[in-house]
Amino acid sequence: MTDHGDHCPFLNRSDARCSKNFSLDRLNNTYDYCFGEYAACSTYLELLVERRVRRLQESVRFGAGVRRELVNDSIEQITHSGRRIEAA
Repeated sequence: MTDHGDHCPFLNRSDARCSKNFSLDRLNNTYDYCFGEYAACSTYLELLVERRVRRLQESVRFGAGVRRELVNDSIEQITHSGRRIEAA
């Protein structure tokens, strides 16, 4: 598993649900959750569930023989029968 340090693995995505934390008024909350205990954040849990559902739907759509490889936190490579079909 990739080591993300102590920051949220969804931090580099521009999701409107996270943007409320990036203000001076909520800076302490941002450090506590986004750069600390992100697993306790409800937005993190929502994003994680959404990603898992999306991956499950893709695997059902592509069927068996699909290999998924996480290149890094933001790039995923999907291959089918040895051919790369998607990287996003």
